Amino acid sequence: MILCADTMNISFRSWEREEDMRGSLSDCDQETILLGEDADQMTDFHSLRVFSDWNGLSRFGIGICSEGHGLEPHFLVHPERNRLIVGFNSQVVAIDLRKRKIAFQIRLSSLFRSFSPLKAYQMFLVFHEIGVMALTEDGDEIWRFDEDIIDDCVMENGTLSLSFLDAKPVMLDMLSGTLKIEERRAA
Repeated sequence: MILCADTMNISFRSWEREEDMRGSLSDCDQETILLGEDADQMTDFHSLRVFSDWNGLSRFGIGICSEGHGLEPHFLVHPERNRLIVGFNSQVVAIDLRKRKIAFQIRLSSLFRSFSPLKAYQMFLVFHEIGVMALTEDGDEIWRFDEDIIDDCVMENGTLSLSFLDAKPVMLDMLSGTLKIEERRAA
């Protein structure tokens, strides 16, 4: 699969063996970054090859060693910042595609689950198994909320409603992360 982002093309591929992933990155003529080498167990492997010129000859490689857990790595592209943000295992890593280096890296308190970009606010939400955090596009933490295993999530009118496996549901202001108290009418 190939994703076009600004003037770059990014090809994605999954591998069953680390050796195959490393082999796919060996012909990259620019730097290669390997993520997730510190994983407790490595069961899935993914490679990204970034082609930065029209004929596809100039290649930058990214390898991801995943712990699996049924979750594929997620990618959030910020073409205006030339960044690719990767969520996998228990971390989020932003890679500057022009400089070919890590722009920021954030450790999560549980397994990564998904992203939700909020472009109008120049921020994005990072969902993990037991909570959510809001980050600026530069990786600065705006707010964080950890509670229990997230069962469901609804975003509507600036409110983030979370339901949990074993805790009471909450409503958060998406910009500040503060709890909203639902007004109840007297019967």
